[in-house]
Amino acid sequence: MRMDGMKKRDHSKEWLALLMALLLMLCCFSGLAEADAALRTAGNLLENAEINRLIDENYQQVLENGYAELRIPLYLHGMTEDVFTENARDVASRLLENGYKAFVIGGCIRDFIMGKESNDIDFVTDATLEQQRAIFGDAFQTHISSGNVYGGGSYPDEYVDLATFQNVPPHFAGLPGVPEFDQTVQYTDSPLLDSFERDLTINAIYYDMSNGDLVDFHGGLHDIREGILKTMADAKVVLPENPLIVLRTLRFQARFSFDVDENLDAAIREIGAQALCSLNQHTMLRNANWMMMTGKALDCWRLLAEYGLLDTIYPPVDRIMNDAGYTNYLESALNYMDKLCVVRGEDISDELALLAFLQPEIDRRAQHSSYEKALCGVLDEQDMSFELDNIRERLEGVSWLSHDMEQAYSRYMQGSVRRSEYFDDALALLNMKCLSDDSLQEQAEFWNADDWWEIEDMPDAA
Repeated sequence: MRMDGMKKRDHSKEWLALLMALLLMLCCFSGLAEADAALRTAGNLLENAEINRLIDENYQQVLENGYAELRIPLYLHGMTEDVFTENARDVASRLLENGYKAFVIGGCIRDFIMGKESNDIDFVTDATLEQQRAIFGDAFQTHISSGNVYGGGSYPDEYVDLATFQNVPPHFAGLPGVPEFDQTVQYTDSPLLDSFERDLTINAIYYDMSNGDLVDFHGGLHDIREGILKTMADAKVVLPENPLIVLRTLRFQARFSFDVDENLDAAIREIGAQALCSLNQHTMLRNANWMMMTGKALDCWRLLAEYGLLDTIYPPVDRIMNDAGYTNYLESALNYMDKLCVVRGEDISDELALLAFLQPEIDRRAQHSSYEKALCGVLDEQDMSFELDNIRERLEGVSWLSHDMEQAYSRYMQGSVRRSEYFDDALALLNMKCLSDDSLQEQAEFWNADDWWEIEDMPDAA
């Protein structure tokens, strides 16, 4: 019985809050369902007979003229803007509302067409950096020649890359199949001219956010369908001006099992190493490391070896590159790294990706000198003078800790070693070496005890 004077509690506000929360959850689930449906539609795009007919007709024009515009309308391909993140859709809306063009370009469009998820959204527009900053205010951050637009609300760390349409690279002037262009300007308002700045045809497909059209100037849709990696113009002209295409080509070849076009294949074999030498060490190593972080490190290494590029990227291992022991070590070590990436879903650090190649040479030199001298000598020869998030310090930390874990292992030191910021990478490095060196089995078993998985029980990476 309720006592006199006690008021009945009003639950209306609580019920309203609960109802709002449920509605928000339903909206989120609905958004995810719409995005998933849009992605499935995109993945089936190349199974559409009418689209394939348009692709084939356009490709013949590309072969004849060097380029030809193909527009596939939204009603035909069905890939709605739901495949893009909320922040990306907001960026497009604000650009269009202010009278500017808004196209999504690059890897995310390629991945969507292949039925793969991607949140790496790159926009191109005719708005300049100053105009972009005026539109997006504090959410806009300049990054070299482009900008990042960060989301707000529930997605403060989500961003999209935003750049102004680039002009055709100057070294393309006069090449067959290249339109005339004003060589005195860097930026343009034309997606066609911008497309020649792209690395490969599969990455030069645009999504027009104003109407949902897919726009392809170079047969990129054809090349995705056929599994071909190709540059926009003669690769022997392109590679010296954009050497990163060498590494990106091999990364996509390993990732997608695509074939390399004859012209590009010949150019990489002939001038690939020379082109890479023109890169600064920071850029070359960062991109080489990305190759090793895709779950296809073993395949990437085999391709680098096939094209004769290993000694260009990793100079210290030139002496042991053809040694059977080093080859056996790398096969097992990189397969292990692929397992970490694919099976466990772990990120591979820059230092682990690099030490996977360098550590055997460090150990070889340490047999004839101190470990410190061997380590410093290899890193000096690798040219680690640049700053990449203090990578030299981290390389030394991981290598030293792994070395110490090989030399001494006892219960009393477990706590301090396991608490080290370098422990995970040092253990991974020890496990890599253990796979081809039975003498390290006891140490590896000790440090993998308790919460660490057994190497031999791990399934192969897909």
